[in-house]
Amino acid sequence: MKRLCLLVLGASLFACGGKHAETGAHPTHKVIRMSHNYVGGQRIIWGSLELNVEKTLEGDSARYELFVRWTGDVEVNISSKESLDIAADRERLVFSAPQKSIYHDMNCDRRCTYDDRAYYPASADQIRTIAAAKSVLVRVVGTKRVIEREFNELNFDRFQEFVAKNVQPSSS
Repeated sequence: MKRLCLLVLGASLFACGGKHAETGAHPTHKVIRMSHNYVGGQRIIWGSLELNVEKTLEGDSARYELFVRWTGDVEVNISSKESLDIAADRERLVFSAPQKSIYHDMNCDRRCTYDDRAYYPASADQIRTIAAAKSVLVRVVGTKRVIEREFNELNFDRFQEFVAKNVQPSSS
């Protein structure tokens, strides 16, 4: 009987601990993503370049990242040092991805398809600059190749929509 009481007491303490953990003051974590924003449009032959924005909310703070993905027949091998260069009108924005935020993959069934992905920390001001530009040239630098693509109307629309819904207006 003593054992049963200890088991019940232990289980109820564990349950209370679990319940406390669920309702405790854990910070909120939410990610808002733009996806499938193919710079200059999707290209089946040779390859497609995506430039998307992600906003991560943790408690009361927000951080932004630009997500680049290259999928194509040619190898780029995105590097970590200043490997994303964006010309937004006359302003040049250069980004570096931490090595842990770069992924390389390939699949060679009939032919090889390369898949490079990288996350670049960015500021809200940089995201707004891209969205407000009239002309945007995206340049991704790898150890094997450099890819350049220009924004089309849909790319501008997607950035402007993301900023309108998810980026606080500048305080200046």
